[in-house]
This record gives sequence, structure tokens and C-alpha cells, in this order.
Amino acid sequence: MVNTINNIDSLPPIEEQRQTLRQKKILANEYYRVLHIGRYAFGKTDIVSRMKHALENLGHTVFDFNTDDFREVIHNPDGHTGGFGPIEIKLEYIKPVLEQFDPQIILCNAGGYTFSEEDSQWLKDRGFILVGITLSDPDVFVSTKKFAHRFDYHVTNAIEAIKMYEDVGITNTMHFPFAIDRTFIETEAIERKDWNADVICIGNATNREDRNKMMKYLDQYFDVKVYGTGWDFPDSFPVSGEDFYSAARAGKFHINFPGTRAGYTNLKIGVFESIANGGILCTEYFDEMELFFEYGKEIIGYKDAEDLKEKLEYYLEHPEEAEQMRRRAFYKLVHHHMWESRWEDLFAQIKQDINVDRKKLTKKRYEEIGELHGTKERAAKVIVQGYYGALNTGDDLILESISNNIKKNHPNTVVMVAGFNRRNITLRQGYYSLPRTDVYRMEKFIKEADLLIYGGGGLLNDYSFNNSAGVADFFDSFPVGLTGMGIIPTMANIHEVPRMYFALGVGPLRNPEARKFAKFLVNQMSVVTVRDQYSKDLLESIDGINNEVIKTSDPTYMLDYPGTDLADKYLEKNNINPNEKLVLVTLREWKGNPIDFEEKMAKYLDAIISQSGYSVLFLPYQFGTGNSDDNRIHRKVLDSMTKKDKTYIYEHEGDYEEFLSLIGKAELVISMRLHGSILANRFGVPSIGFNYDNKVLAHYQNMNMTKYLLDLDFDTDYAVNLFAELKLNRDYISKEITEYVFREREESSKTFNYAVELLKDGIRKEKNIYRHYPREESLREMRVKTLNKELRELKEQKRDLFLRLRTLNNTVGNLRNMKKSLNGLNLDHIQTLDLSNAKFESEIGKSSEEIVVALTKNKLGIRLSDLDAPKKGDFSSAKVNLDLEPGNEYILNVDVQSPYYNPKNTGRIKYFILIDGKKVYSKDIAVEEKQKQLAFKVYPKKQNVVIEFKLEALKNCENWSWGRVSKTYFSNLSVVKMENIKRSKNVFKRTIRKH
Repeated sequence: MVNTINNIDSLPPIEEQRQTLRQKKILANEYYRVLHIGRYAFGKTDIVSRMKHALENLGHTVFDFNTDDFREVIHNPDGHTGGFGPIEIKLEYIKPVLEQFDPQIILCNAGGYTFSEEDSQWLKDRGFILVGITLSDPDVFVSTKKFAHRFDYHVTNAIEAIKMYEDVGITNTMHFPFAIDRTFIETEAIERKDWNADVICIGNATNREDRNKMMKYLDQYFDVKVYGTGWDFPDSFPVSGEDFYSAARAGKFHINFPGTRAGYTNLKIGVFESIANGGILCTEYFDEMELFFEYGKEIIGYKDAEDLKEKLEYYLEHPEEAEQMRRRAFYKLVHHHMWESRWEDLFAQIKQDINVDRKKLTKKRYEEIGELHGTKERAAKVIVQGYYGALNTGDDLILESISNNIKKNHPNTVVMVAGFNRRNITLRQGYYSLPRTDVYRMEKFIKEADLLIYGGGGLLNDYSFNNSAGVADFFDSFPVGLTGMGIIPTMANIHEVPRMYFALGVGPLRNPEARKFAKFLVNQMSVVTVRDQYSKDLLESIDGINNEVIKTSDPTYMLDYPGTDLADKYLEKNNINPNEKLVLVTLREWKGNPIDFEEKMAKYLDAIISQSGYSVLFLPYQFGTGNSDDNRIHRKVLDSMTKKDKTYIYEHEGDYEEFLSLIGKAELVISMRLHGSILANRFGVPSIGFNYDNKVLAHYQNMNMTKYLLDLDFDTDYAVNLFAELKLNRDYISKEITEYVFREREESSKTFNYAVELLKDGIRKEKNIYRHYPREESLREMRVKTLNKELRELKEQKRDLFLRLRTLNNTVGNLRNMKKSLNGLNLDHIQTLDLSNAKFESEIGKSSEEIVVALTKNKLGIRLSDLDAPKKGDFSSAKVNLDLEPGNEYILNVDVQSPYYNPKNTGRIKYFILIDGKKVYSKDIAVEEKQKQLAFKVYPKKQNVVIEFKLEALKNCENWSWGRVSKTYFSNLSVVKMENIKRSKNVFKRTIRKH
């Protein structure tokens, strides 16, 4: 137990303590490269998000893989939720991340996340340390015990779960108690005086009768507010983001309920959230809490509602003592219970076990890992902005070159890419992708960056500016073009982050206002480099540019050749003789292409093949799907060619090593793409280009090869002769361009030198970052959310009206089936019931996560908890309370559907409907898949009537998917009170109408 702080008089008020924390440096003793996999279900205040922030706060090099951004990586066929698993991460999707980022530790943070047995072994075989985190124990132990062994180290939030894992033979589990991160504590809150209350509770009360009972009792004596779903308070509502902080700071005393849905008692995250927000925590007495806070000194403990009421009254009457308690708890939290210290402790334990103790893993596993050591170099964060992720090979290889060469100088760099398609950036290339167009989220990344690189590529031009609203688009966060791409550099300038134009291609810039805006952007840069003389001259022609414009060269000159092995393997795989001489051809559908361009290219290539005997391989630089795919024009040209047997098309799948290998193996290259010529020349392959843009002309001037440029409207005979000349002089020209390439590599290396020096400046610079804003979204977006919420409420009202109408029609039909009079039917007595308040139970306890497959106001779905082989007597149950008047007659309506249908498999599982424990309907799940409507006539003997929907296994089922197919849905529950109806002899009577 942590020592109590006794000298309370020396502790300043909480806001002073908060300010002291903001000014304090908290860094790790050594830094690790960590791949953090998780999802942030509740946004900024989500526990997994807070844990990740703490890792970053400590200075570790963290790749944040948020599965909400890439849902396709999740394999969850059983529909697990609520921390239950296994929910498997598909390894094939994250292999690019592993290759690029090369983590030491892979964290699967909560949510039931893990890897399959096979994928876990693959990762272990390659030396990655796998750590699994469970945040919902002991409730989820029943599922986590099945896959915890897949990790090297597994940690649990619940101390009592340690023995539970040991009892089933899992010895790799350690205690990792809840905490809070410094950013959460430091965040400012918007004061909402109308939310002030003596007593509050933030949390959900769905199926938690104890919570509602306690808070309603306290509401009789105190000013009480509750936030969340399922509360029996008409003015309650859920809070998140900035509202969470506002609500928490507005409450003096925070009520904590330590009981879990499965009936356990343990420490919860809300304890730390409440104290971090300055609340005085009130909780039932339980032993585990005493390991963290002291009852009576730092928090309030209570035995029952009456005991809590008396203590609240006492502290409200003695505010000085309450204030002392607040300060003590906050001090203890900051000094002992932050996620930053939890991570330090965990990594120290793992390091101790790997390097010294060697008790938790096998001898073989320790040999595979070797030793674990961090570095003394904290993470550097570099944002690279450009046209990345758009499946353009030239741009993507620029990114590869920038990343590789920056990391050579600073290995602990996280390269974060602000591009166009986050999926391609992360899942294809393996880079940390940023939400470029969301300036509210981007600002956090910008403030924390050590360097912003804008480029390379042709990013300063007025192509889209001429078709836009001009400069005004900049203030509307327009995401593309000259203005849109200028937003991030401007924010970086405001936050004094070192920033540079990285070997940009410039132009055209003919629009006078585009030139003014370009001046505005250029003058914000710390360093401006361009890739060619044309770009330098163009920028220097703009009046008012103060920065020096430095000519360097294209970043792709710094790429290394991977050798010919990958090219040979590709050729053999595609039945092409590896010894065959290849001409690589890259074309593009350019707006300036003549009408007969494709026809002339077909004749040109046929003639080349006939004269040289070479084969043609079309090599797309822009690939994927859609109009921009270079293979569209390649296929059109191929269709017009006669030498199809000597012509091939490369289907680009993003394997850039293979791509570069093919370029270096080619005899000659014909390319409309700038980087088609640059990369060919980089590897000593002579090329013929097309003079469709000044950037291409600039390159051929640099190589002293303007002779080998063709106009788009070229003469076919001239082009054929030019190719023959290039073929004849290939070796001489190759040697000559190699000398020019050496010069360009020297120039290109200067760009990286500038970047590295700026990065050093950024790392050294003391960042005065204000991280404490409560809001991370625009007021406009918040207004949209509010309007959408109002729209949903209107739709809900519409659905309720529709349901009432349908209930009326069904009731009329049912009464006719019962041969009853309609005289007793009163429209005011039709009531639709809220199924979301159902109470769930199964043979494993009262937890709902494993058995509930649908839950809304109008519909609930349940299944058996054992998804494979339920045993006789296994059950799942949902109970709904009905408030009826004894002595009256009611018609109860409900729709039922069990989608599984296979009459051969009857006799295993049935569903039942019970009213006050008496079965009124049952059906085998395998006999009917259509939805049916049931109606029951009820004469209640008491006010509280319970309708129960139940699934039950009738026998020990074979090992199959019986739990999965047992899904049964109950919907549109309504009750109609009848008047002046003479009671029949049967208490229950039903009719069935099939849809």
C-alpha cells in the first residue's frame, strides 16, 4: 500500500497542482519502438487512447494503429464485443508496417485483440515481442484464457484475475492496474454552471438496477446529476469529449460502482478519471481499492446507501475537510497512478524477465528474442506532406527515399504521412498515415512534430487553382490544390515547427493570385529546395520572395538498386525468358495527347520489336483502378499492335523492390512519366522521354539528353530511327548518364542534409506546447452532429408512430382471430415497450456481452454463450418488466425470428416465451426462418409482470456452430389495454400471424 501524504497543509489547490504537472518533464529511462494496436470507441477520453498518449508522452517511438481507421484488418466472425475475444488482427495487412517501422514490441491493447495461433508464431519467429492487454477482467476471463498464451506477456487490469489465469495454466500474466495519463489530467474544461451538482455519476445504467436505485435514493437528499444511458432520470444523457470534462469538473462528489456486469468487484478506470477531474470519489468498501487510495483520507468509502448519505451530508457541511481529501487524492494520483509510470513499470518488468530472470517464457523463446534494450534517443516525429497514397509510383518512391535517408541519420524517427489515401499509405506502404484534411486532429500532430517536410514532387502549381474559388479556399479548409496543401505548412509556421520545401517541382504558376499565394507559402519555410533549374527560376521570378531558393535534385536519385533477382523471378513467374532484352514503356492518358497518339504508339512499338528483336513490357507508374491507371492506355495500344506475342503488361501491386529491379534490368526505357526517365537513368538505363511538361524537359537538360525527347505529335519514322541510335550507342550513353547521375546524387544528398539539420533543431528545441484544449472538432461539425441527433430523434418518433399503427392493426387482427369485440380497444392504451432495458442472464452469469447480438429500443437478439458445442441446460435469457394494472385484460404483441432453418437439426435448441415464469410459447430454432408475430391475452394478478425471452439447449450438442446459429430476435414488443372486456377462462391465450 502506498504511503499516505500526511502534510496536507503543504499541498496547493488542485488547479495549482495541475499547472505544476503541465510544466514538468516526464520521460522514459530508455525508449522503445512500439506498434500499438487498438481502437478508440469513445474518442479522446477513451481509455485505450489515453494509454497510447502516455506512451508518446514518455518519448517512445510509437506507431498508432487505430483499427477504426482500417476495419478490414479485423477478423471477428463470432461478433465478439465488450472486450471478449478472440478478435484477430490479420497479419497480411500489417506486414508493410512491420517492414517499415520494425517495432521491438507489438501491443494488442484490449478489445479482445490478438493474432491467430499461426500469425502469433510467425511474429515470434521474427523476434517481435508480443504483449496483450486485457482491460475488462475478470468479466472477460472466460474468453481471454483461450488466447492469452499467444502473447509473450499478457497483462490484466484485475489483480484477482492473476490466480484465475494461473489456475488454467497461464503463467505469463502480470497485473497492470488502471491509471490516467498526464494529458487527461492537464486538459482544460469548459465551465458549465448549469451542470453543477453536489453528487454525480458518469456511466451507463443499462441492466444495472443497483445504480439506478442508489442514485434515485441520493436524489431525494442532494442535487444529483447522472450521465450515460439506461438511467431512470429524465434529464440524463451520455457525455464524451469536451462534455465529459465539463460534466466531471461540475460535480463535487463522484459515485463509483465497483461491481461488474458478471458480478465481480474490482478497481475501475472511473476512479482515476474522477480524481483527475477534481472530484471526491465515493465508493463501496473493497480490499483492492486500499492498494491505491486510503479510505477516509483520500476517498470516501461506504457500506450502504444510508452510510453514503450520512457521509455526503457531513462533508458538505465541512467543506474544508472535503477540500483536504480532494488535494490528497489528486496528489497521490499524479505521483503514483499515471499511465506514464505504469508503462515504465511494465517495460522494466519485461526487460528484467528477458535479460535476467527468464521465468515466464521458454528457453527457445528467450533465445529468439535475445536481449531487450531501448535507446537513449527519444522519438523524433517527422511529418511528410505530399501526393502520397494515390498509387503513383514516382511519388511513393520519393516517400521511400525521404524515409530511408532520414532514418539513416535518426533511427528513432516516426515518419507520419499527410497524404491522400490513408489506407494505401498504411496498409500498402506501411507508414503512419495522418488525417490530413481534418485540421482539428492534425494540429496535435503538427505541434508535436520535430520537422515538417513538404514534398517532394510537383506540389507548387496552379492547375486546380484556376478552377477554384482562389485564395478564399484556404480559409474554408479546401483539401487539395495550392491552397489546400498550404494549410499544414501554415499551421507548422504558427507553431514554430521547422519546415522545408523538399526538392519541389514548381509550375506552372501563371495565375497572378496563385503567384501571390505561392509567395505567401514560400516565405513561411525554414528552407526551400527545388529539384531543377526551371523551378528555381520560376520561384525567383515572383516579386517578394525573401527565402533563398536552393536547387538540389530529385529525392529518388538516393534510392539504391535492389539487384536483378526480383526481376528474374517475376519474368519466370510470368513465362518471360529472363534473358530476353526488355524495353520498358510507360504511357499516360494526358490531356495534350493527339487523337492518333495510341495508334502511332502501336506502330512505333511494332517497328521497334521488328527491328531490334526486343520485347516490350508496359510498366505503369500510376496504377490501381479508375481512369488514371496507366494500364488503360497500355491495353489500348496493345490492342492496336501486331507484335502482341512480344509485348507484356506489368500488373502493379505496389511491390516497389520488384518494380525497381525490373527497371535496372531493362535495356532501354520509353516513358511519358518523369520518374520513368529519372529512375531509368539512376540505374544507368538510357531513356526516351516525351516533352509534355517543363519538368520533363528540365530532367533531360540535366542529363544532357534533350536529343532523346519526343513531341507528343511525333513522327513515327523519326522516333524509330532515334530508338535505333539509342540502342546502337547504349553502352556509351549509359556510361555518360551514370556520371550525370553521380552529380545529381550529390545534389540530392544536400536536400537530406538540410532536412537532417532542421530535424536536429526541432529535437533540440524546447517545445512549449499547449495540449489542454477540451475540444478537438469544429463548431460547425458539432452543430451538424446536433442537427443529426435531432433528425434521429424525429425518425425515432416516426418509427414509434409507425409501430403504434402496426400494433393497432395487429391487435385488431388478433382480436378477430380470438373472435373478440373491438369495442374495448382504446388507442390511448397502446404502449410500445423499450427492449433496451432488458435484463440478461445465462448459465455463465448476468453478463450480456457474450449473449446479446442486437439491442435497441425496438429489438433484442440473443444467442447461447458457447458458440460451438452448448451443453444440455445451457441458456440465455432476456427479461422485460411490464407495468400492468391487475384485473384488466391486455393484448401483448411481439415479433419473433430465428433465421436458422434446417429441419434435420431439430431437437437441439429451442426458444421460449414465458410470462411470469409460465411458458406461453416455444419453438425449435431449426424449423422456421421467417419472422412471425405473436399475440398473447394476459390477465395480470399483480402490477409487475415479467415477460422472458429464453434460448435453451435441449441436449449436449455436437462440436459445430450451434451457438452461432442459435441467434433469435424479438422485436416490436407492445401491450394494449382492453376495456369492458369480459374475462375468458384462460389467463394466457395466443394467436400467431406470419409475415
